[in-house]
Amino acid sequence: MKINSIVEARLRDMLTNDKFGLSDGFLTSFKGEILTVLRDYFEIEDKPRVDIKENENGKIEISISADATKIKTFCTTLKKSV
Repeated sequence: MKINSIVEARLRDMLTNDKFGLSDGFLTSFKGEILTVLRDYFEIEDKPRVDIKENENGKIEISISADATKIKTFCTTLKKSV
C-alpha cells in the first residue's frame, strides 16, 4: 500500500470518528466486544478490523472483517420445528 493511501485512510478514519463523536475508548470497547462474540463461534487469528463510515444516503455503514482458522462446533438446546 502506498504511503499516500495510508495517510488518506487514516485521515478519513479521523474525520469519520470526529463526525460521529467516536472516541478511542468507544472503538476499543466495540472491537473487544466484537472479538468476544466472534471467538464464541470461530477460532480467530487476530483482532477484527472495523470500518465505520457514512454512505451516500447519509446512513452509517459498519464493516467488520476477521480471519478465522476454524468454525467452532457446539450443541444447542433449540429443537427443530416439525
